[in-house]
Amino acid sequence: MVRRMPIRMSEEERQLEVQWLLEEKAILPFWEWYELYMRSGWWKRLRFCALQRDGFACVQCGASKVKLHVDHLVYSEPGEERMEELQTLCIYCHARKTRKFDILRKSEWVKAEMRGEQLFSAMRKVQDGD
Repeated sequence: MVRRMPIRMSEEERQLEVQWLLEEKAILPFWEWYELYMRSGWWKRLRFCALQRDGFACVQCGASKVKLHVDHLVYSEPGEERMEELQTLCIYCHARKTRKFDILRKSEWVKAEMRGEQLFSAMRKVQDGD
């Protein structure tokens, strides 16, 4: 599969999208707004650039055949993130970093590949640092 760089967003388009996102942030519950932001053109382009920079692999363990997350090292205002504030992590390293096992539980990959005890076993491994 050939991965292509998304079409570049002009500065004016970026500013309009960021302004719209900030307006929505003021009226939506946080998780609804965050989901909207994760679907925005700005975030999709930034995410792709971070994945490409990191070779479409986890920067901690090198995994590339699992679901990858782009993790914020520092949270900036939407549209103001910089590449050096982002890192690519596999679902397991991200869960280990954040200790939020809901990342594993909610993952579409895990839902498709794991059930019941397999999921809890994977969560224990993350917790134990394996």
